[in-house]
Amino acid sequence: MTKIKYLLILLFALACGFTGYKITHSYFTDTEKVLGNSIQVGTWGITPSPETPTPSPTETPIPTGPASPTPSPTNHLVINEVYYDVCSKDNCGGNKGSDGKNEWVEIYNPTSNPIDIFGWKICDNTGCETVSSSSAILTGGFAIITPQSDTWNYWSIPAGVVKISLGTSNIGSGLNNDSDRVILKDKNGNIVDQMSYGIDTTAFNPACPDVVEGHSLERNPVGKDTDTAGDFVDRSSPTPGS
Repeated sequence: MTKIKYLLILLFALACGFTGYKITHSYFTDTEKVLGNSIQVGTWGITPSPETPTPSPTETPIPTGPASPTPSPTNHLVINEVYYDVCSKDNCGGNKGSDGKNEWVEIYNPTSNPIDIFGWKICDNTGCETVSSSSAILTGGFAIITPQSDTWNYWSIPAGVVKISLGTSNIGSGLNNDSDRVILKDKNGNIVDQMSYGIDTTAFNPACPDVVEGHSLERNPVGKDTDTAGDFVDRSSPTPGS
């Protein structure tokens, strides 16, 4: 009887183990199915939205003012400095001669070639004087035109500067101390360059302001040419030839 009892207990234990195995196996099988269904539902039932690209940051341009005009390279001789109101007293820079014969005009060559101004004319508002000697102005060089050669006694002119004495009493009728124009013409009478000051608006409108006795009007920087009075400044200490 005892053996039978133990046998029954063993059979019951085995039966329970087998049942547990089935239950466990079934559980995991169902879980896999559920998991699979979940995956399928997640994959098939929901359409993933396309990723929206993140826009690149937009650069804001830096505000700028209107562009300043840029002058073109000057390809001709220019009237670079004009000394028209000659100082004859110590209170304006010392004696520099007299009006008319000791006035002077500085010419500058900004081009890439020497230019001989033989036969060219320098004029004011009433007349012209002719350069009667061969006078080649080198690239980057200067020439000083004056009626009389004694002008050189009043100034220290740098070496290499072309000195042109017209042998006349004036440039035209003499450069007016308040208002006038200065015109450079080639041998064919073509205007190469010109400037005006005071109330003379022939070359510039507005014209260069009139300067006081002993001062000059000079381009700044040297050779700058925008065809406006703004090219010139008032020089309290004139610089012929430089």
